[in-house]
Amino acid sequence: MDNATDDFIPSGNWKLHGGMCQQLWSPVQKLLSVFPLVEAARPGSAPGIHALSLVHVGINKSKELLQHCSECSKLYLAVTANSLLTKFEKERSGLVDNVSILEELVVSELRSQLLQIRVELKAAVFSVDESEKQIGEELSKLIQKDPSIATTSAGTADEIDLELFYKAATKLGINSYKTALIERRSLKKLLVQASQEEDKLKEKVVAYLLKLMQNYSKLYRTEGDPDSSCSTPRSNDGDRMKSGSEIESLAVNSQALNASEEHSGRIPAPPEELKCPISLQLMYDPVVISSGQTFERVCIEKWFQAGYTTCPKTREHLKHRNLTPNSCVKNLIANWCKQNGVPVSSNPPDSPDITPFEHAISELGAVVSFSDKEIVSIEEEEVGHKYERWMETLTGSYGWEKRKLAVLEIRYHLKDDVKARTDMGDGGFVDPLVMFLSEAIEKKDEESQEIGALALFNLAVNNNRNKEIVMSSGIIPLMDKMLDGTTMPTVEAAIALYLNITCLRASRPLLIQTRLTAFLVGSIRSNIPLSHTCRMDVFHALFNLLNHTSNVPALLELGIIPGMHPLVKAKTGWADKAMSMLALIAQEPSGNNAIRKTPGLISSVAEMLYSKELTEMEQSVSCLLALCNGDKKCIPMLVKEGVIPQLVMIKTNGSARAKDRAEKLLQVFRDVKRENGQERAQQQPDQLKVEEPEIQEVGTTSPQERVISNSATAAASRSPGVASNRSGTSNRSGSGNSRDSGNNDDAEDVGLVSKESKELSGSRSRRFGRAVTSFLKPKQHTRKTK
Repeated sequence: MDNATDDFIPSGNWKLHGGMCQQLWSPVQKLLSVFPLVEAARPGSAPGIHALSLVHVGINKSKELLQHCSECSKLYLAVTANSLLTKFEKERSGLVDNVSILEELVVSELRSQLLQIRVELKAAVFSVDESEKQIGEELSKLIQKDPSIATTSAGTADEIDLELFYKAATKLGINSYKTALIERRSLKKLLVQASQEEDKLKEKVVAYLLKLMQNYSKLYRTEGDPDSSCSTPRSNDGDRMKSGSEIESLAVNSQALNASEEHSGRIPAPPEELKCPISLQLMYDPVVISSGQTFERVCIEKWFQAGYTTCPKTREHLKHRNLTPNSCVKNLIANWCKQNGVPVSSNPPDSPDITPFEHAISELGAVVSFSDKEIVSIEEEEVGHKYERWMETLTGSYGWEKRKLAVLEIRYHLKDDVKARTDMGDGGFVDPLVMFLSEAIEKKDEESQEIGALALFNLAVNNNRNKEIVMSSGIIPLMDKMLDGTTMPTVEAAIALYLNITCLRASRPLLIQTRLTAFLVGSIRSNIPLSHTCRMDVFHALFNLLNHTSNVPALLELGIIPGMHPLVKAKTGWADKAMSMLALIAQEPSGNNAIRKTPGLISSVAEMLYSKELTEMEQSVSCLLALCNGDKKCIPMLVKEGVIPQLVMIKTNGSARAKDRAEKLLQVFRDVKRENGQERAQQQPDQLKVEEPEIQEVGTTSPQERVISNSATAAASRSPGVASNRSGTSNRSGSGNSRDSGNNDDAEDVGLVSKESKELSGSRSRRFGRAVTSFLKPKQHTRKTK
């Protein structure tokens, strides 16, 4: 929680319930600032750790509650006032209880700060403002369709609903086209959220409020708006936003139903689904584009001819511009025209002039839904202006520092905004950013290099299309040049960008020959002072490169295996990463051969089977499995390392992933044993050699040899079928076959252990004795082999 206060909502930015919000905000803000110190103090007792985690959860829930009151719909906040009051009380109570526990477990200085926070929390008095409470009650009556709101002589129920809603909305400050637009947008977001949560009651309430809000908004299209500059601008005022009615009338053609006729009642208005979202008129030749939206053919063709590559309705980038006729919608239009007496034209409409439409879009930034005849909010328009300012700064003749500041703003703007990455990628920001990075390298301005590289990193993260554009813009040689920097932040920024690019499969063959690739391989063998995060980036980048098998020989030449070996041998925190990469290398024949010929490497990987770290043990099994699947020559080496008893242990007591890998590796050993048995069985009887067991005096055997002998004897006594059947198959028949086959693998595992006792190298015999002893003990509690 080092940066916990960065995204904390500013004080006073509440849409409703400001009194409650302010009383919770102040102590939570103080708790956020002191919490890192409490974490650093590490209260070690179980109650302390539990309380610490509960305080962390309480802080996050309080932040979400305050965020909700600053971003949610005013109408919904008023309706749910009582529910919010309960939530405020609950969060306050939980924080008070858990902070009091932490007070007893920290030093006196922190204790006094926590005490002040707890006292402030306890003193807070939460209550709903009377006026807000009254508004909520009035809105609740509308939602519940109170019987008192029925048709009267004053007008229809809908008219009375709108009148009451008008009074409530005005009290909440929704009194202009601008504020009504923001409220509609908040309700739409809330409706999507309710649908995703499958909260039917919430969805019903929000849908009804949105319906009333849409009807209420029409008052500011037909009547005078207090904020005339936002709601009803003059048509000849080119510097102001166009109203919704102006946008509706931008594209009119000879075959269309005009708006005045629809509202006059002479011609019934067609359903929204049958209108083109661009012209807002009944469609003649409906077609579907790649976003799934349907448009009039001539309108969407005009849109594409204007150079747009996004869907006019959803603003989604289109994969292609193919047009597919929508015969279903065309039939619906024909049926509607027939039922309502509207003549169906036999000629396509004239191509509309969408120049005014384009102008409106450029001013408004984007259109949420043409079918709803609404423009985007002021906030989105401001984002559009921001993009224009940044682009002008980067491409114009501005000073270096101003351009540097613009790139820094872009970097942070892209950090957590997925939509911004798509919009800015489509908006052509990649080339100016790459040009900025190139100039920073020429100027040897390492701070600007870091800023530029991280801006490109944020632009391309989780966006393959932007990665492709970055790749094609010549970023690879620039990343190599950044290695000449004298500061580590510059180098680490280049590595981060390199990692991002390696996530694109098509880039991996191109990156293998770069200087940066050689630098990454060298960094794992040397003591280059990289940060922990950067070193993690190095391993992930190399892992991505190894996933392209043709890169393995080149990485072997760079010395990747000598870099991996010390990490596994020293049992460092990077051993699991090293073994995961060795598993990929082992799948390629030259890599498998290189691993086998590296002295002590297989032995080091086998040692990790005994690791107490779960991930290291799992990666060890996976690596050994990849080696054996790649080349059977690895199997005798593993047998001499004494891995079979530990594999049986892992198969019995390991994690699900480790059990699966261990079982597969043991199966490989069984298959090899069966093949060897069948080869011996095919030899001539006079060529067969009978091996007499060597009998030694008890007094002359070592304790270690007695353990091995005893383990083999115990295995034979518990599994006589293995000793009599060298191929590992059962010769029994009848009703006992099913039970024998159920334990056949366990019996073969014991047979493998017995066989292995004769093939151990001297350096592994002691470890084998310990493993066998541990292995045999739990077997006494399992079902015996029949």
